[in-house]
Amino acid sequence: MKVVLVTGGTGLLGGAMIAHLAARRDCRVLALVRGDAEARLARSLARFGASSQGVEIIHGDLAHFEDPRLDDATHVAHAAANTSFKDAPGVREVNVDGALALARRMARAPRLERYVHVGTAFACGIGPGGGVRGALLGEDDYPRADADHVVAYTRSKAEAELRLREIDLPLVIARPSVIVGHSTLGCGPSASLFWFYRALDRLKRVPWPLESREDIVPVDFAAEAIVALLFKPELKHARYHISAGETSCCTWREIAAAFGGAEAYRVMGEIAEDRDWAAEQFGEHARRILRAIELYCRFPSVLFDNSRLMGEGVRAPPRFTDYLQLCLATDDRGINEQMNDDS
Repeated sequence: MKVVLVTGGTGLLGGAMIAHLAARRDCRVLALVRGDAEARLARSLARFGASSQGVEIIHGDLAHFEDPRLDDATHVAHAAANTSFKDAPGVREVNVDGALALARRMARAPRLERYVHVGTAFACGIGPGGGVRGALLGEDDYPRADADHVVAYTRSKAEAELRLREIDLPLVIARPSVIVGHSTLGCGPSASLFWFYRALDRLKRVPWPLESREDIVPVDFAAEAIVALLFKPELKHARYHISAGETSCCTWREIAAAFGGAEAYRVMGEIAEDRDWAAEQFGEHARRILRAIELYCRFPSVLFDNSRLMGEGVRAPPRFTDYLQLCLATDDRGINEQMNDDS
């Protein structure tokens, strides 16, 4: 029987992965959780209609963990990360030092067959050597040491990828693009990042021309795709985008139309002229929301080639516009409250 160690189970993607694994009958699931996080893990899985019953808990964190059951692991899915956009020491400690510590420990597991490290497609960075607006990026195009980064999070994920190559592991890198919502549960599990698209719709502004494309996938697709990479006996590559790619991406015009107002949208560059008006749209929370919008708009608008993933037999992801209205219908909180899901 497969024995799968999963980290990050209290997060959105890690929780979706454990929920997917728990529904199978061909694997034993170990979850590395910090402290007394059983209750948080149970709540995380409940978001997907799953139970933590049968999931074996290993207490610890990425700096301090040890349990004889770790040597039973045949597969590892490392999804734990500090996703804060703040340039704080904890980001690198978890995403680089912690990732390397886990990899070194699990390299000693005698039965290990596959180690999937969940990175981010935005490890491409920006600027020289980084993501180019409108480009279709392949998995071997990055990470590069000369790329600039908007936030410490993506910089740390790029560094971790580069350094993991120094460890003798059956390593596969999975790089999700933008994860928003769930294809059948909408924003029931989490409104992470959906607030950004709602806020732009409120402003009737887009960061780039309406024909620019966004690479967005739902969390259930991302979880299922990573599990597929985890278990497929033979893989053709060592790096994969978990992305919408050219076939499932959406233009900003399509996203605007799905919200119901494409004809009223303007390019974000004009927001500086209307800052007072923009602030009025968000009331007392305007400063927080506008600062977050401006930060997110600094990320590159690129597509991430998913032909490798599709070539492994993974189903094509649904388009964001296919379930956008479901996201609206399943979370009636305000934009500021939804932002807390990314805290």
